Amino acid sequence: MWRQMTEFDLNKVHEISLAQWGTYYYKSKEVFLDKMKYYPEGCLVYEQNNHIKGYLIYYPWNDKKIPKLNKKINRTKNIKINCYYICDIVLVPELRGFKIGLNIINKIIEEQQNVCMVAPVTTQYYWKRHFGFEKTGIKCDYGLHLLRSGSGNLRFP
Repeated sequence: MWRQMTEFDLNKVHEISLAQWGTYYYKSKEVFLDKMKYYPEGCLVYEQNNHIKGYLIYYPWNDKKIPKLNKKINRTKNIKINCYYICDIVLVPELRGFKIGLNIINKIIEEQQNVCMVAPVTTQYYWKRHFGFEKTGIKCDYGLHLLRSGSGNLRFP
């Protein structure tokens, strides 16, 4: 079951993140904590039998501004919020294939409508097929394409 992340969960969340991404997409515990403070409603853990088995982080953002990897959110800039940015979703391998991630992403898209993200090139087809995300052509400094889905003020190139 998904529930809101707490500070007590950060060690396990960090451990799951390292197991999934290694140091390639490394985020420090301080960065996880910063995102929790910025938008606690968007920091969730998936818990099964009192064990954390995954996490999801998303927050209000601007679809033209790609957040830096392993950096705290700069709250001093005047950023026009027009979407929700999916920062991370990770489930332990034994829970993949049960639509746990699919269901929570669909819920976010349904509730928030305008959603953007950065995804590895190798996963673009998955995000397009399951959720309708499209390439925007916007490059980011960690070599991934920005993808987004939604309605209203978002326009696809």
